[in-house]
Amino acid sequence: MSNLDYFYQLKELEQLEGARLDGAYDYFGGFRLRFRKEGVQWNLAIELGVRIHLTHKLPESQKEPSSFVKLMRGHLDNAVLEKAVQVNFDRIVSLKFSRGRTLVFEQLGKGNTLLLDEKGVIIRPMRGEEFSARKLRKGEIYSPPPNDKLHPLQLNNISFSNPAENAVAALSKTVNLAPFYLEEATARAGYPKTTLAGEIDSARVVQAAKELLSQPILATSYFDAEGAPAAFAPFPLKKLEGEPYTTKNFPNFSEMLEDYYSNRFEGQVSGKSTAKVEEEKNKLLGALVQQKKALEEMVVQEQETRQAGEWIYSNYSTVEQILLDAKEAFNRKQDEKQASEALSNKFGKKIVLKRGEIELEA
Repeated sequence: MSNLDYFYQLKELEQLEGARLDGAYDYFGGFRLRFRKEGVQWNLAIELGVRIHLTHKLPESQKEPSSFVKLMRGHLDNAVLEKAVQVNFDRIVSLKFSRGRTLVFEQLGKGNTLLLDEKGVIIRPMRGEEFSARKLRKGEIYSPPPNDKLHPLQLNNISFSNPAENAVAALSKTVNLAPFYLEEATARAGYPKTTLAGEIDSARVVQAAKELLSQPILATSYFDAEGAPAAFAPFPLKKLEGEPYTTKNFPNFSEMLEDYYSNRFEGQVSGKSTAKVEEEKNKLLGALVQQKKALEEMVVQEQETRQAGEWIYSNYSTVEQILLDAKEAFNRKQDEKQASEALSNKFGKKIVLKRGEIELEA
């Protein structure tokens, strides 16, 4: 999910405001939060670094909850969700509860979760991290990652320093939208994704980018010829019109996300891999073979280096004398072949002087 996906997802999560949290559980690579409001139960799935959405598919919970789930239960059981917001138009979701507690889900990279107190101080991060601009550690004031890109609604006009650069690549340096949706903006402005920066009317693209934030929801999934999930969006995509995809529409974004990620997950666990998944698997297996081979070579080199080191240590005085004699031969500019033979005969070891270097057979 990109930041624009979270923008639309948070609109749907507004319906949870006022609900009480009556359960926290471990989920696929993250958590499931169970809410209750006016007699209706809601379940929120969080897969760290991947997705957040309402779900109806409830896997069996772990018998022993993780330490972070225990922490959430201790601070948040029966607390009321007061506000669900997107932080800085980024892939960060903040759930503000009664009792002065806030849960922050950072969906960047591998993802992280933080529990904050009423002053924004980190009670505990799921995983402590440190960056140049901030620290995610217990007792630190929480601050989101810095972002110098512009919110689409802040755009007026855009100038490009390199008109020969791809337009989407150039836009991604300035506009806080994923390239996936910048391609959609350029398509709606009438340009293919291969268009160069100097060939576009930036005002048209800016307007199209702004309009992406006010589309009516018609959540759409795209599937390739083999039926594998290929893409999704909260609205139909202009850039994929005419492409060889089949589509499926949903009444809301959460249902679409649940279907999309369930298909992806089930395809992986059932063995019904698509050609793309199979290709990626073969690449990983090939890399693994190369790494094993490199590791074996490193082990051999390590053993040889260790043996050489041990020999040098036990024959230190001899090695020192060889180095002195070799240095003298280099200084006198003796013929390297003749000097090598003389040193080999003197010390009873094969010694080769070549291009100012010494090869010594232990």
